[in-house]
Amino acid sequence: MDKRFCAGCGRELKPETRFCTGCGLRMPDAAAAPQAREAPAPYSGAAPLPALRTPNPVIYSAPSAYSVPRVSITEVFKDFEVRYKGPLTAMVAVFILFTAMLLYANIMMSQRDAPIQYRVHNGVHYISTTRSLSAYDEQGALLWEAAEAGDAPLDGMLDFDFGMDGNLYLANTFEGRIEVFSPDGNWVKSLGLGDLGTSFTLKVLRDGRIATVDSQRHDMIVLSPDGRVLDQSGGWGNGPGSFKFPNGVGQLADGTILVLETNVPRMQRFAPDTFDLVEPAWSTVQAVHRPYGVFPESLKWFRPGNWENYYWPMRMLADAESGRVYVTLADDLEEPDSFVAVYDDRGQFVEYADLKMPDGRTANVRNLQPGGAGRIAFVDSYNARVGLWDPDTGAVADTPGGDMGDFLRGLRARITMLVWLKGAGLAGVILCCLVLALIIAYAWVRLGQDSYGEHVYAVNPDAPPLRPRSRLATVAMALLLPGLGHIYLGKVVHGFALFAGAVLLAIPIYGHMSGLFEAGYIPVRPGVFIHLNIICALGIAGVYFASAAGSIAEWRRLFGD
Repeated sequence: MDKRFCAGCGRELKPETRFCTGCGLRMPDAAAAPQAREAPAPYSGAAPLPALRTPNPVIYSAPSAYSVPRVSITEVFKDFEVRYKGPLTAMVAVFILFTAMLLYANIMMSQRDAPIQYRVHNGVHYISTTRSLSAYDEQGALLWEAAEAGDAPLDGMLDFDFGMDGNLYLANTFEGRIEVFSPDGNWVKSLGLGDLGTSFTLKVLRDGRIATVDSQRHDMIVLSPDGRVLDQSGGWGNGPGSFKFPNGVGQLADGTILVLETNVPRMQRFAPDTFDLVEPAWSTVQAVHRPYGVFPESLKWFRPGNWENYYWPMRMLADAESGRVYVTLADDLEEPDSFVAVYDDRGQFVEYADLKMPDGRTANVRNLQPGGAGRIAFVDSYNARVGLWDPDTGAVADTPGGDMGDFLRGLRARITMLVWLKGAGLAGVILCCLVLALIIAYAWVRLGQDSYGEHVYAVNPDAPPLRPRSRLATVAMALLLPGLGHIYLGKVVHGFALFAGAVLLAIPIYGHMSGLFEAGYIPVRPGVFIHLNIICALGIAGVYFASAAGSIAEWRRLFGD
């Protein structure tokens, strides 16, 4: 059998091959031209002339350059890699850049220093962030600031409350303990180390005991003023005395302890002396099922089918002076998305409240605390804003400027930068995916499947051979980033697909590591996140293996052993 070679790259091919597996060049038909008939011998005069006849012409079968083969989508991709290798490589590079921007912005947003709680106590304005606690006077001048407590940094959701002794009790969540500060900002001691989790909030009761609820461990722990555990109750469940993501704790005027849950629409009550459950629980169904009067009705169709609630309770303030209970609720579809539900001291729903900042913006309220003079101090963590809300008039007053205003403006500037960076990264990733889809759709619709093979041969008759690539560099790139080894060998589309798969598998892991899932926004058991992480990690390992093994196989196919 005669051997056949590609005119573009010189690769040896099978006789029936229509396209070169190396450079994608279309092969002409292999039909040989028929031989011409032998012409008669010249007349010698020894015999009469034969009857004249015209010999058959020499006919050659020209290569069927314009025969129309049927082409698969795989051959379309192969032709893209041959003819558009430069633009596709550039698009992959841009995609990687935008993906890096998106990941960086998301990681920094989850780790940024944001305000957690704002409170006015005895004329002093206190603000806690994820990394510090500071106090300001009525003009906004800084009185003191703390970023450490003894041998540990302040880190986490730093909710705080004041005790009857005048000290400030701060939930240092990532350290798993409560920090006690004197009114002048000096650290006094730590409580609860080894007994508390890393996602708790607290309330100092009127007799000095400290009630904590943990949204990850789904329990309530009551500590004595010296840190001893007096009672522990709860556990995952819907039943009485069980919790699903408890995120708020308070004390009513009669001393009853009130616990707010995120994933069960209720507030459970406990006796202050025995910690026995007081039935019935107060319902928050009307709040979590608030109609979309403020936000578009169409948004509810984007919710997963198992998410029966429109909004999720986040924090609670039981104001003994006014006899009201204030619950902040949020939706996870867009920003701003929060409002306040007001209840009376019998657990009856009173009204909804949408807080508007003095500049007209809707406040994305997360936390509520006493603000003095009948006002409620609130925090908009997402936008690094604080305010004082008058529940009777609905007005929101400005807070002091000075050092306090400068501090909040600095936080807002960083958040604004990250929001723009996140938006640009997300838009770029989507744009790259759309461009790739449009390129494929254009070729498939414009040229058609039946005529595409003719186009391949017409525009690319002399494809240059692939320049040699280093095996070591191929393997190194494949292990450095999934798909990069394929791109190095010219398999741009395959490399792009591997990289995109790795990014998709990394998103759940990132969400778990950044604490987004454990915050109570997603109604799934905590153990599911661990299993999901394992599955995604195995998937990423598989993508890396496919990247390395596929790159080595492609290198051997191109350059041999």
